[in-house]
Amino acid sequence: GKGTYYTSIDGILFNAALDELIFYPIARADESYTIPSGVKIIGARAFAGNENLKAVLLPMGLIEIKANAFNSCTELTGIMIPASVALIDDNAFRNCTKMTSVLFVAGGTTALVMGDNVFNYDTVLKSIVLPARLAVMGDSVFYNSGLEQVEFEANSRLTMLGNSVFMFTNITEIVLPAGVISIGDSLFYGCERLTTATFGEGLLKIGSQTFSGCTELTSVYFPASLKTMGINTFYLYGTCLGGINHFSAKWFEILIKRITCHPFRY
Repeated sequence: GKGTYYTSIDGILFNAALDELIFYPIARADESYTIPSGVKIIGARAFAGNENLKAVLLPMGLIEIKANAFNSCTELTGIMIPASVALIDDNAFRNCTKMTSVLFVAGGTTALVMGDNVFNYDTVLKSIVLPARLAVMGDSVFYNSGLEQVEFEANSRLTMLGNSVFMFTNITEIVLPAGVISIGDSLFYGCERLTTATFGEGLLKIGSQTFSGCTELTSVYFPASLKTMGINTFYLYGTCLGGINHFSAKWFEILIKRITCHPFRY
């Protein structure tokens, strides 16, 4: 039925203008659903806790995926994010434990912001390609997910990563794009399979405990632009970093001159 503020179509609740999907019944038995064209916003917790949906098709023109929109959709196997999406808010796909595929549709010029915890605890998500239009990543985006491989598209617009973005993941190597200015604390904390990390030119600051617990780390490449490094950068659960054997020479030459902190914990 249709009211002043809301519209129900086949038991699914929208706003009256039909441009926001507000609520999809948690007990609905369908395994797939196509969100109608014209929807620009998926509301907070709209699909949260659904244990039947395996596939949801998002419409072109979608702009916002609000907080917890698909949180704990434990049968959802993948999602394709339209190029029009500007915001993926906190916990949007958290705890989607069968999610194996996240694809970003190519193109689009709108800057994309990811909130906190967007894909954390997605334990079978192994790889992802992040679009060039991604500008900001919040805290713990991939925390404790199954992530092994991450790639950033060319000409990335990414400028800032929050705390613990890749904490407790299984990534083995990573190249962060040039243009990233600031990185929060514990970026790779507990990434026990990480061997090589490269930071792009333009980076000014990284937080504390960046590589804490990265027991397989052997090579780190910092740009000459780096000015500030937080404490305990290479802390290994009570021991000094022993395995690393290569720093980018240009950066290491200016380490003492520019960085007034304690990157190594003994």
